[in-house]
Amino acid sequence: MEPRAIKEVHVDEDLIQSGDFFVIIRLDGLDPIVMWGTGSYAGHTVMALRFDGELYIVESQDAWYWPTAGLQRTPYKQWIKQAKEASFNVVWLPLSGRSLLKFNEKAA
Repeated sequence: MEPRAIKEVHVDEDLIQSGDFFVIIRLDGLDPIVMWGTGSYAGHTVMALRFDGELYIVESQDAWYWPTAGLQRTPYKQWIKQAKEASFNVVWLPLSGRSLLKFNEKAA
């Protein structure tokens, strides 16, 4: 991976839609092995999902860097704070307009 001059980008959470995808890379040893083994550029993935208008990040993980293990939803601002503390490199990948139309927030 090439070094980047930009270290942090603030995204207005009003721009994030349910179903948007976030890719996490943490260069800690495990993620590079996962990336090598899967041929991916991701060590972990999460999804944005709104509940009663509030933005959450939903995921399943084992609590190596998080206070809770298993399936969970974390308020977006709290998740961002925890991601910084865990030295996560996070990439936001919004759904395309066509995919956003197909996404069923209630079913998710």
